[in-house]
Amino acid sequence: MEIAKLTTFLKVVEYGSFKAAADKLYLSPRAVSKQINQIEAEIGIKLFSRELTILN
Repeated sequence: MEIAKLTTFLKVVEYGSFKAAADKLYLSPRAVSKQINQIEAEIGIKLFSRELTILN
């Protein structure tokens, strides 16, 4: 597992969202999501519950 992916995981935990972590890491939210998906595939478990939030 790459250190960059672990750093991304820690930033998501620290900031509480993929978007906030992406902003801090100068990445797109999609890039953060992809890295988290790769970690999950490598270890075989889901690390985060992903829910769609609709704002009115």
